[in-house]
Amino acid sequence: MGLPVRRSPLGPDVLPELREVHLTAAAELADQTLREARVRERFGVLVLAVRRADGTSMMTPSPDTPLRPGDQFRVFGLPAQLAAFEAATGGAARGTVGRRELEGRH
Repeated sequence: MGLPVRRSPLGPDVLPELREVHLTAAAELADQTLREARVRERFGVLVLAVRRADGTSMMTPSPDTPLRPGDQFRVFGLPAQLAAFEAATGGAARGTVGRRELEGRH
């Protein structure tokens, strides 16, 4: 008995990824909250964590979390969704984040 395969425009084997994305000062999302930017609705991604330029971090940020230039986000979504979010942040992704990075062991 096999598991059902969900078909997507990208094919059945496209899996979500976890990426780290940087927010630039010129980005359209800068100086908005997650709610105002409608990140979930517009891009379909989940922002799992935010690291501020001053080094402070927050896990599972609230919708009222402001998006500031210099922030780095850990974001979960499909590759096409992540690409759209990256374009709106003005920053390139640092690639897929592995377990080591999540646990803070570099």
